[in-house]
Amino acid sequence: MSEIIFCDVIPEIKGEHVVYIESKEMKTKTDFLFSLGKQLDLPDYENCDWYNYLFWMKNLTWIPDRKISIIINDYENLLPQNPAYKSTVLFDLGYEVLHFWTQKANWVLEDEEYLKEIKIYCVE
Repeated sequence: MSEIIFCDVIPEIKGEHVVYIESKEMKTKTDFLFSLGKQLDLPDYENCDWYNYLFWMKNLTWIPDRKISIIINDYENLLPQNPAYKSTVLFDLGYEVLHFWTQKANWVLEDEEYLKEIKIYCVE
């Protein structure tokens, strides 16, 4: 099941693709997008905006693992210079990306081997 999880400790995750975002290193939107894009190996991530990221995150067929975890450590301090953007990121990840993988992916993707389960951990 794809979901957003708020927790107090960094989960120990094995056997899946893990993206780790350290909030204290993410001062700008560019920092955040670069880190996310690099760890997901998104095509052309160095030149994309957020909406391109959302498009690619509804594909992810190049990642062999079925399960993907995005861990945002110290979520409270993510993007301190742009708190509105932080809210947009979490909303879009839930509404656009997780909704796709839980509700639409079965109809859109032709092969079940490409289906993904994505969990986003917001660690306090």
